[in-house]
Amino acid sequence: MLRNFALVTLMCLFVFKANAETSLSWNFQNRNFVNNSDQGTLVLSVVATDSGKQVNLGIGYQSDKSCYDQGFSYNFVDYAYVVDGQIISAKRVCVDGEGFYAWEYRTRTEAGKAFLLKKLMTKDKALVIEVDGKEFWVPTKGFNAIWNSLSEEAL
Repeated sequence: MLRNFALVTLMCLFVFKANAETSLSWNFQNRNFVNNSDQGTLVLSVVATDSGKQVNLGIGYQSDKSCYDQGFSYNFVDYAYVVDGQIISAKRVCVDGEGFYAWEYRTRTEAGKAFLLKKLMTKDKALVIEVDGKEFWVPTKGFNAIWNSLSEEAL
């Protein structure tokens, strides 16, 4: 289910890119933040799962080649990304779409999930997420409203 959600989310983000629409704030209706840049398209999405709410991270690239064609694995592999200088342990997997491929990242530890969530909830400025040596700026404005909209639990 999460893989399908991520794929749909990542397919939607390329509609934004194709229309040259970029947003530097969270989209309340879609519960996500999209940062289009020449380094790829970063998507952070807030989702509700059977085990609770979580933040998903994905980075998409326009390409006519599939993950397989490029030699990427369709299996989850150990990985790490950096949030405001803190290394976050994750698993990543390549996901194909029509005209793009994307990396989906799943934070492995509860401490990593809590760190990312805390940064998004409490930082008054944008935070920096580094993946594969590329930096993406993510504003925190609007995040709390989206997070709270998934349940009646207020922060």
